[in-house]
Amino acid sequence: MPTAGSVTARALLVLALVGLVTAAFPVAAQEGGSLGFPPTLDLTDPGLLKGQTHRATLHYQVHYDDPVEATFDVVPRTPQPGDGWTDASAWVTLSPGGTQTVPPTEDHPLDVAVRVPANAANGEYRAGVRIRVAPGDGPEGSGAGVEQSGTTILVLRVTGDEVKRVSSQGAPEVRDTEERGVWTLKVPLSNDGNVRANPHIKVMVWDQMRTTVLRTLWVNSTFLDPGEAGSYTLSLSDLGLPIGQYWATMEVYMDGVMVAAHSPHTFDVVEEGALKRLLQLRTIHVAGGEAWADAGDLVEVEAIVRNIGELPVTGVFKLKVARDGKLLDALESDPLEVAVSEDGALGLFYEVEKAGKYNFSGHVRYGSKVTDERWTFLNVEGGSSGAGWLLALGATAVAAGVAAMLVVGKRRRGDDNRGRRDPAGSRRGRQRAAPARRMAAKPQVRRSAAPGPERAKTGPARTRPGGPPKRRS
Repeated sequence: MPTAGSVTARALLVLALVGLVTAAFPVAAQEGGSLGFPPTLDLTDPGLLKGQTHRATLHYQVHYDDPVEATFDVVPRTPQPGDGWTDASAWVTLSPGGTQTVPPTEDHPLDVAVRVPANAANGEYRAGVRIRVAPGDGPEGSGAGVEQSGTTILVLRVTGDEVKRVSSQGAPEVRDTEERGVWTLKVPLSNDGNVRANPHIKVMVWDQMRTTVLRTLWVNSTFLDPGEAGSYTLSLSDLGLPIGQYWATMEVYMDGVMVAAHSPHTFDVVEEGALKRLLQLRTIHVAGGEAWADAGDLVEVEAIVRNIGELPVTGVFKLKVARDGKLLDALESDPLEVAVSEDGALGLFYEVEKAGKYNFSGHVRYGSKVTDERWTFLNVEGGSSGAGWLLALGATAVAAGVAAMLVVGKRRRGDDNRGRRDPAGSRRGRQRAAPARRMAAKPQVRRSAAPGPERAKTGPARTRPGGPPKRRS
C-alpha cells in the first residue's frame, strides 16, 4: 500500500507535467468578438490593363474589447468547369500583410495592389483575400473562443483597352495663411482609369470682389496608380499678397483637358504670428502593439501626433528610456512636418540590451512649444522567447516532483534499515553515533583568514560624489 509521502510525490509530479504542457501550449488572451468583411470587391470597370499596378481599398470591421492578432493573406481560387475565369492570386499583394495587431476599433482599411503581367490574356480572373483572427478565451463562462475568419473575392477583368479617367469629387480645403507664410490647400483626386495618371492642378487667386485674378499657379500632382484616390496637399510658399481677404478657384487637367473644376473658396492673409500652431501628442507606443520583448531586440517607439492648429508644424520627438526606474538614454528623432488636420508618426529605434521593465516617456517639441508628456511600458525577458519563462517554470516543477519522489524513496529505505538488527548500542552503532556526539559537543566556527599583505593595504570602500556606489544593472 503506498505511503502518504509517495502519494504526495506522485501528485507533485502530475502537477508538474500539467504545468509543463500548459507552458508549451499557451492560450491566447483576447476576448471573443466578431469580424465583418465584404463578400466581393469588383475591379471590372474599366478593367485592368496589362503591365499596370491597380490599387483598391478593402474595408473590414472588427468588434473586440481588446487588440487582437489578425492575419491577412491571399488565397487562390479554384475554378470549376464552365466558370470562365482563372485564378490570379499570384498578382495580389496586401498592405499590411501577414500578422498584425489590430486595435479594438470597428473600421479598418486594407490596401490591395494587383500587378497584372504584361503577357496576361484578356478575360475574367479571381483571387481571395482572407482575414483571420486568432482564437482566444471566450467571454466569462462561455468557454474557449474560436478562430474568426472571412474571405473577400476579388473580381478582376483584364483588358487591352487603355482608359484614362481622373476625377476630383468632394470639396477642397483652403487654409488661411500668414504674410510671408506657407499657403496650404487640399485637392481630392482619384484615378478612375486603368493607366497611371499625372493630373495638373490650376490654382487662381482672386481679389475680395472676385473681379480680378491676382495669381495663377500650375502645380503637378503626384503620379496616381489606377484605382488610387486621396487628397493631394499643395504647400505654396509666399504669395506676396498683403493682409486681406481673397478667393481661390481650382481646376484639374488631364492631358491638357479640364476634367474637374471647383467653386471659389475664400481665405485670409493675416499678420505673422496670428494663426494658431498646435500639435497634440495622442500616444506613445511600441510599434506593433507589443508588450513583451527579448533582451537584444531592436524595438521601434512611435509618437503619434495630430495637428489641430491652423498651420503646418514641424515636430521633433524627444524620448527618455528608463529600465527598472533608472534612466538609461535620452534620444531625439528626425524632424517631421505635419499638415493641418493630419496625423504623423515620429519613430525611434532602441535596442533593449537587458531584461527588465522599460519605461519609454517623452514629448514632441515644435517651434518654441512642447506637447504633453506620454509614456508606455515594455517588459523585456532575458533573451528567451515570450513563453520561455513558462517552460522554465514547468521544467522546475518537474524537477521538484522528481526530487520529492527521491526524498520519499530514501525515507522509506531508512525506515526499512531501522527495522533491521543494528542496535545503536552495538560496536557498529557506537562508531556511527560517536562523531555526531563530538560534533554536537564542540561546534566548529568558520573564521575569515587573517588579512594578508595585499588585504592589509585595502582601505574602506570609497563612495562616488553624490551618494553610495551605484549598483551595476
